[in-house]
Amino acid sequence: MDNTHEWCAPGVASHIARLQGICFAEQFPWFQQRLRRQEVVHVPRVAALPPEAGGERTEFELEGIRSLLCVPMSRQGAMVGFLGFDAVSAEKEWSPDAITLLQIVGEIIGGALERQRAEQALAESEDRLRTLVQHLSDVILVIDAGGRLLYETPSIERLLGHTAAALEECAIDELVAAEERPRLRALLDQARVKGMASGELRWA
Repeated sequence: MDNTHEWCAPGVASHIARLQGICFAEQFPWFQQRLRRQEVVHVPRVAALPPEAGGERTEFELEGIRSLLCVPMSRQGAMVGFLGFDAVSAEKEWSPDAITLLQIVGEIIGGALERQRAEQALAESEDRLRTLVQHLSDVILVIDAGGRLLYETPSIERLLGHTAAALEECAIDELVAAEERPRLRALLDQARVKGMASGELRWA
C-alpha cells in the first residue's frame, strides 16, 4: 500500500515519502490481519501494543505516534484503502460516535475512489477502441433515424475519395448508386420497424 495523502499539524514531521510500497504482510502482519477483516484499528496507547505487534510498534514510535485510529475504506465488501488518524502530542482515545462517523466517511471516500477508477478505466478503454476504429480498413458508419451520417471512419476517404469532414451530415443514400437506394431504404426501414437503437447493415 502507499500513503497517497497526508495532512500534518504545524510542527509535526511528514512521513509520506517513506510510506510507499508497504508490504503489510511482511512488515506489519498484526495490522494487516485486522485490515483484511475490515476492522477498525483503534490503539489508544501505542506503548500497550501486544508483543506480536512489535513491527507496528517500532514504526509508530519512529513516527512519534502515541495513539492511532485506522478506518477501512471499502466498496462492495472489498477494502480499497484506509483512513489513518494519529496523535503525537498526547495519547488520545476516539469515542464510539466519532469512529462510527469516520467509518461512514471511509465508505463514502471508498465509493468515490472506485467510481474514479472505473471512469478512468472506461476512458482508457474508449481511447483504445477509438484508436482501433481510426485505423480500420473497413468502413464504419453511424447514422441517425433519418439516414444522415453522424460518424464515419477515416477509411471512407480511401473508398469514396472524400474526407470525413466533407461528408458531415450527408444522407447515406447519397453515397450509393441510384439503383441501390431502394434496397438501402428498405434495410433502414426494417431496422426502424424492429426498434433497433443500433445495429449493423451489411452492404456488398
